[in-house]
Amino acid sequence: MDSITHEILIWKHIQDKTRFTKALDILYIKYKDFLNEITFHPDSGKYSFTHKKLVSAYTSIKNNLPYLLNLIEVHYLKF
Repeated sequence: MDSITHEILIWKHIQDKTRFTKALDILYIKYKDFLNEITFHPDSGKYSFTHKKLVSAYTSIKNNLPYLLNLIEVHYLKF
């Protein structure tokens, strides 16, 4: 692969990375109220997120995003 093609692929990846990060932020803003819904459990007297698994999935993606994107970047740099 020539250097121009390589640079184009890296640039495309940077654009995709930025686009994905922005899309995730927009998704959070759109569904923030839904994700932050709290349920009271009268039997235990405790509160928890109503959509625990969804909040957990979002938090996991958000926290691990730099590692995920770094892994993809390493893949692009190999070619």
